[in-house]
Formats: sequence, C-alpha cells, structure tokens
Amino acid sequence: MSGLSPCRWLLACALAWGTAHASDDLAWRQQLHQSHAEAGQAVAQAQAAAASDTERDQAWRRALQWQDLYGRHAELAALVRETAPRMGLADDRLLYQARVEMAAGRHAEAARMLEPLRRKFVRLPEGDLRRELRLTLATLDLHLGQPEDATRELNRIADAARQAGDPELAARAFSLLGVVQLEMFDYAAGLTYHQKALRLAPAWAVQTRERARMGMAQMHNMLGSRREAFALLDTALAGFHRTQNLRAEADALLLRGFFLHRDGQAVAALEPYRQALALREQLGGDADIVNALTHLCSTLGDARQLSEALALCERATRMAEATDSQALRWDAYWVSAEAQAAAGDYRLAYEYQQRATRALQKHAKLTLINQTGAMRERFDAERQRLDNERLSLQLSGEQGERAQLKRLAWGLGVLAALLAVALAVVLRRVLPARRVDPAQASLKSASAA
Repeated sequence: MSGLSPCRWLLACALAWGTAHASDDLAWRQQLHQSHAEAGQAVAQAQAAAASDTERDQAWRRALQWQDLYGRHAELAALVRETAPRMGLADDRLLYQARVEMAAGRHAEAARMLEPLRRKFVRLPEGDLRRELRLTLATLDLHLGQPEDATRELNRIADAARQAGDPELAARAFSLLGVVQLEMFDYAAGLTYHQKALRLAPAWAVQTRERARMGMAQMHNMLGSRREAFALLDTALAGFHRTQNLRAEADALLLRGFFLHRDGQAVAALEPYRQALALREQLGGDADIVNALTHLCSTLGDARQLSEALALCERATRMAEATDSQALRWDAYWVSAEAQAAAGDYRLAYEYQQRATRALQKHAKLTLINQTGAMRERFDAERQRLDNERLSLQLSGEQGERAQLKRLAWGLGVLAALLAVALAVVLRRVLPARRVDPAQASLKSASAA
C-alpha cells in the first residue's frame, strides 16, 4: 500500500474509481452525440465486452439512451420489451416506456407509469436515471397543462446542473424552458432560453446544440425575423442530417415547411412537409405523425389541392382520436373544418368546427383539473411535511422530557447521596459526645448500688 494507512488507501482507490467512472461516462456521452451510427457501434462494443450482469445491464442502459436520444421510438419500444427479464433495469424500463407513451400522445398513461419513480425519486442515486427522470417529469407537466410546474422544475434542474459542472444538462433544461415559453406565446423569452442553451452546451454535445439552434430559429420566425430563422434552421438541419438524427431532421423539415407557409409560399412548403411526414412514419410515434399530417393538410388546402387535403385530414382525425390528447384532436378537427369549407361542404365543416370546440373545451377542462390536482398534491405533500415536523417535534419533546426526567432522577440520586454523606459527617461529629463508655457505665452502676 506504499506506506498509506488502510483508510487513506481505500479513499484513494474510491477516488480513482470515481474519476475513471466519470471519464468513461463523459466518453460515452461524447460518442452518443456524434452520430447515430457511431453511438450504435459503441453500444455493440459494450454489449460484446460485457462479462458480468452489471456490465450487461450498463450496456443495455446505453442502448436505451442511444435510441431515446435519436427518437427511434419503435426501436426503443423493442428494447424495453427485450430488457423485461433484467431486474436491474426495472426503473430504466419504466422511464423509457413512459417516453414511448408520450411520443404516442398517451400522456395520462405515461404519468401512470412514472408514478412509482416519482414516489421513489428522493431515494434514487445521482446518475443518468435520476437526471433523465427529472427532465421527463418536467416535460410531462407541460403536456398535462402545468407550465408553471414545468418552469419551476426546469429552472431547478438548470441551477443544479451548473453547480454540479454539467453544462450539457443545463443546456437541455434551458431548451425545454424555451419550449415552455413557446406554449405560453412568449417568443422573446423563449429565444433567450434557447440562446442560453446554445452558449452552455459543450462543443461535443452536437444534438443538444443543434436543437437549441432549431429552437432559436422557431422563435425568430415567430418574432418576424425570417432571414435569421432560415439561416439557423438550415444549419441545424444540416447537422441533424449529417449525424443521422432522423427524428430531429423531421422536426427541422416540418419547421422549414411552416416557415415557408407563413411566408406565403404554400406550394414551396409542401415538399419539406412531405419529407417530414415520411421520416416520422418511418420512425413511429402517433403524435408526431398527426402533427405532420395536420400541417400538410392545412397547406394543401391553401394550395387548392383539396382532394389530397381531405384524405390526409381524415387520416389525421382517425389517428388523433386514438390518442388521449385533446390538443391533437382540436388541431385535426380544425384543419378538417377548413378543408371541408374550402371544398364547399359547409355542413361537414360546421360539424368539424363543433368537434374542435368540444375538444378545446375538454382540453381546457383537463388543464384545469390537472392544475387543481397538482395543487392538491402539493397541499397534501405540504400538510404531510408539517405533520411529520409536528410529530418529530412531539417525539423530540417526549424524548426531551424523558431525558429531563432521567437527569432529574440522576440529580436527585446524587443529591440523596450527598445528603447521606453529609448526615454521616454530622452524626460522626455529634454522636461521640453523647456515647457512654462501657467502663464508666459499670462504675455508675456500682455507685448506685
């Protein structure tokens, strides 16, 4: 041990292991971001080299992270099923299955799946699972109509990540804050968040950086800065294409179509919309497909290609009704109403408008219910915390009283002992003066006689 004490030697070993582990984790994250193919090779190598259950679990975990980052929902769902026999991956399986459900627009089911992880969150060790769970729960809050909760949690994540020296995680949190601001129609604030994300993201975090750039493009477009929007989006689109991030490439193509449509170029917008739809159909995820269909349907209507618009609107409506997302239904119904009106079928257009209105009302109602439920949960949690504190104080008080009684009893015992000693001293001083000597007693008896 080179002269080191056992404790110092163990500490040195622990530090060396922690440093090596952190280095391996960073190397993996760098590989993960470079390209889908490169990350896949790293996963295959890790699986081939795994010699223990712990190493095999870690290799599976990396496979899940790989397909999740690149939005390969069908492959991710298959991996989740394959990991079913591995007990060490139970928590990871719940997380990624919930993400698959979210991609399909089934947010209530995702919330149900995540509830066990939410309850045990404080007991989870620091690491990938805890980090990804926090981001997922914040994203789910946004989908369930709780932007304030999402904002609060994402700010906490960003602050904690910066303090822990994890700028890539902080950048992801800021990008999600930008998404929240988009939902809140505060495009200037959203642009600021995406700019922070781009500044913070390390050079190796290609996917995080390009997503931040795409978010900036979206905000610039909403603010009317079309030139900046197209320039940023083209850079991001090229980056996603180069790294085989098909999901993000589809998102960027959809945005390009949206930019062109907003710029009055409906016919030019059709091609990027078609490309985006093809990629999303290849990758799976009903919510993404419905979103692409509604955009394409609306643009086809404006381009007066009504036959195809009506067919795509019908498909979008069917798929939206298979989800639990009232927002998706509202979007599909509304563009269907527009397409029917453009085709001259005003009766059917009115019916779709009525459906859209009902979906919007349900969406607002669900949002209110979710917000009320969240408030109730926070109230119950706060009440439980106060009850626990009160119980702790009560127990502490009872323990204090018992301790005080013990101290009092000990003090009384000491006092009794001191009194006994003092009494003995007094008796020793007083009693000898009154004691009758036996010889003297005999003499007195004789004299009396």
